[in-house]
Amino acid sequence: MISPAAVPPAAPSVAPVGLEPALEESHPRLKVQARASQNIRRHFVRATRRVAVLGALDVALLWAASELLQALRAASWAPAAVAGFFPYGFFGGPGAHLAIIVGLVFVGAYGTQERWANPGLVLKGVALGAGIALWQSIDVRGLSCQ
Repeated sequence: MISPAAVPPAAPSVAPVGLEPALEESHPRLKVQARASQNIRRHFVRATRRVAVLGALDVALLWAASELLQALRAASWAPAAVAGFFPYGFFGGPGAHLAIIVGLVFVGAYGTQERWANPGLVLKGVALGAGIALWQSIDVRGLSCQ
């Protein structure tokens, strides 16, 4: 049996709440390290919110453009002109919209440092998305011009 005198006392169960003022003043980096998890959480929430807003705006703009194209096709004064520029099946529904969003994600248009405002990057993403949508159409229907 172990004698009570041989067992060391247990460590205190109460963790220190904050840094001692003298230690805080002598090591300013400790303040930054103490707030690190809060800063990371704040940056993550900000980035998630930014990507969600950009994605929602892109979906809304694609939907509005699709509706405008449908309205122009239905207009009595412009169906021939619109059909000449945008044949039926062009801008083909949710699949094409999703392909454009995937193209934007792939080229990094939703990345950091205001990359979404770079017109060249957005054009590359939309072109890639349109290429994906058109490739799917070609793969399903073939290249015959009927």
